[in-house]
Amino acid sequence: MQWVQFYLLLIIHQVVAVDENSRVDCYPEPGATQAACEARGCVWKEASQDSPIGIPWCFYSQELGYKVDMHGSDFMQLSPVNPTTAYGENISPLYLTVKPNGATLLLSIGTSDRYVPPIHLPKNPGKSADSLVFSDSVIGKANVFAFRVVRKSTGTKLWDTSIGGMQFADKFIQIATYLPSKNLFGFGQHVHKRLKHDLSRYIVWPMFARDIAPDSTSPLSTQNLYGVHPFYICVENDGLAHGVFIFNSNAQEIVTGPAPHLIYRTIGGQLDIAFFPGPTPEEVVQQYLAHIGTPFLPAYWALGYQLSRWNYKDLDELKKVIARTQAARVPLDIAVADIDYMDRYKDFTVGAGWSDFAAYVNELHNKDLYLVLIFDPAIQADYDSFQRGLDKNVSFIEWAKQSQVPMSIQKLYPMAANTMIMLGNVWPDRNTAFPDFLDPNNQTQDWWTLESQMFHDKIPFDGMWIDMNEPSNFDTDTYQNSYLRFDDAPKPHLSCPISGPDAELDNPPYKTYAVYNRPADELCTKTLCMLAKTARRTMNFFDTKNLYGAMEFNWFGLPYVGSDICGFSGNTTEELCLRWHQMGAFHSFCRDHNAYDGIPQDPAVWPSVATAARIALGFRYKYLPYLYSLHYAATAEGHTVVRPLFFEFPHDTVTMEVDHQFMWGSALMIAPAVDEGVTAVHAYFPDDVWYSLVTESYAARMDVGYIDVEARLDSLTPVYARGGYVIPRQASNMTTTQSRRNPLELLITMGSNITSQGELYWDAGDDLYDTLESHKRHHWSFKFEVNMENALLTGICDSCDATVSIPPLNIIEVFGYNYYP
Repeated sequence: MQWVQFYLLLIIHQVVAVDENSRVDCYPEPGATQAACEARGCVWKEASQDSPIGIPWCFYSQELGYKVDMHGSDFMQLSPVNPTTAYGENISPLYLTVKPNGATLLLSIGTSDRYVPPIHLPKNPGKSADSLVFSDSVIGKANVFAFRVVRKSTGTKLWDTSIGGMQFADKFIQIATYLPSKNLFGFGQHVHKRLKHDLSRYIVWPMFARDIAPDSTSPLSTQNLYGVHPFYICVENDGLAHGVFIFNSNAQEIVTGPAPHLIYRTIGGQLDIAFFPGPTPEEVVQQYLAHIGTPFLPAYWALGYQLSRWNYKDLDELKKVIARTQAARVPLDIAVADIDYMDRYKDFTVGAGWSDFAAYVNELHNKDLYLVLIFDPAIQADYDSFQRGLDKNVSFIEWAKQSQVPMSIQKLYPMAANTMIMLGNVWPDRNTAFPDFLDPNNQTQDWWTLESQMFHDKIPFDGMWIDMNEPSNFDTDTYQNSYLRFDDAPKPHLSCPISGPDAELDNPPYKTYAVYNRPADELCTKTLCMLAKTARRTMNFFDTKNLYGAMEFNWFGLPYVGSDICGFSGNTTEELCLRWHQMGAFHSFCRDHNAYDGIPQDPAVWPSVATAARIALGFRYKYLPYLYSLHYAATAEGHTVVRPLFFEFPHDTVTMEVDHQFMWGSALMIAPAVDEGVTAVHAYFPDDVWYSLVTESYAARMDVGYIDVEARLDSLTPVYARGGYVIPRQASNMTTTQSRRNPLELLITMGSNITSQGELYWDAGDDLYDTLESHKRHHWSFKFEVNMENALLTGICDSCDATVSIPPLNIIEVFGYNYYP
């Protein structure tokens, strides 16, 4: 049995002045003054001319925090040095427990009655050749508690909370730590101008999921977008990497600072922290996904090109766009219909201009194409889908008590009149109810499944796009009718209490920067009231709210990800749309989609874009056997699919500054053109063997270091194969179904040693399975070895099911073979 190394270090640190690079803000909300700061028992010192940007003037001394009252082999009992905070009483006693889970180290700070997200995590043991050591210490005359998490092999301190500032009130929890380097990556979902965080200054990053569009034009936009991912990776100065995950679903935020240091705040729950030792970035992600669960394996056709837009006027317009795309010989697999297909935006309905939809779907299927439909879970409160939900005792998000129910709204809907269901506004004409998918009885999930099945019997769609499930509500506490698409559709808006006796959750003592960086906002803005009840009225929406980028999302365990090609908001340009297709062809989720008022931007609109899309997507379809195998590795073992260069070359410090190049697995590197008007990319080639896959320089070996490579508008995105790999592929066709019928090929790239390796995963492409281990498939491992006398290609199939058809292997191509065949 592996035991935690748990030591009490009887070292008393002398309190010294807090360095301006190491401050923990004691007045993080707006309006700090010296008097207010000192009333909190904190230190006030104004910034100097040379101070880091964003430095707090009001900050904690190291004398504030918690102290140890009781010490066991794997737990501590803590009590506050300062019982009172500006946000309520510090909880006492507080308990800290620490235990290993394989190589993963689990640390919890809280009490037995604190809220914990009602989500099952597999928490499979982490596997690593390295291990982590926990130790605690005391600081100053007050014996303030601090702890460290140290890498055993090197002694590097991954966490060191001696920076101070730990607080634990009911609705304000804070912990801070020094970091071992400034190579910090992760946390989401935000718009980052750079992949690596900027730790030269103080920046607050809120994490609170709401339907707020990204602001990519601002030099620094810190607003949270649609998801919350409290996970980061840090590459230490020696190239080793570790990761940290904080399991919490309340509104939260992190502050990055120049010490370098990190401050984490949340306004509910407790601190459940998992430390992953790596020591490579890829191993960090594998350990993280062993803890939270690996992603699903998408259908093979889901890796095909998707064509979508919001505001198809009718079915005929969708037909025309699909037809002209195929006429332009652009590979295509999926037609996507946004809310336009619905009857006035009600789920599970079809509008008047789409009466022949079912027949057209059959036509798509006959052409080896697929259909994906959008669904918004909010259900209009006056039609049959809602009534069936009530009849089946479905759980909807509700008001906390009867006195809060706005009867002026409720009485408009006879179906909801005698309920406490919270009614809001999304796309439908009238008010909507919000299904409670945290229903512990699963009746809500069963009803949603049945409604989907009933609608599938009418329109045989192939995939569902679930949208607006933050959940989004358009006009909480305001009335804005800009989203209404019909003149006869005004409706009352949802209002949440932000003052008075019921405002405890919607107006908490600390609101986080999800509110403070948008002055007109409240926590309920663009969503539902925080006092709402979920999980059959057993939990507060305030706690569960957060339960509802491409490289970053691979780290977060979501490899099936991509951006809206050509851009969603505003009007694209011909060149932007062209370059976006050249890059988007290398994202797992590959879809052209734009907004209601945007110009048409499907590739056939411009001949130049159609040409570029045909070339880029043709390459994608040719290498889909490799991409699909990468997704299998993500599902089976927690690997990333699209990854940054530093994942493969963590000891090369240059790679941590490379933002726009990325890898497909370990074997392919893509260097897209992302700037307007350029004809070349200043690409970085790490110290390895690289071969060009661009037609004009096919198989040419590349130099290492920074090189200007040609990036033509009418050619393939700059893409390169790395030496030492066996890469499966096959000739491409216009759809994935047609491509899968072509013979398989292997591209073998010789590296600096005599061996090249790779794998191929192949199954039926869209069949269901209970477990991946029992799934019918072919899984091949390849090894190519060469010397002066012979070359040997070995293929071993660890699972070859004869009932699964697989194309023959017809072509083997070798790059860098230095001997005559």
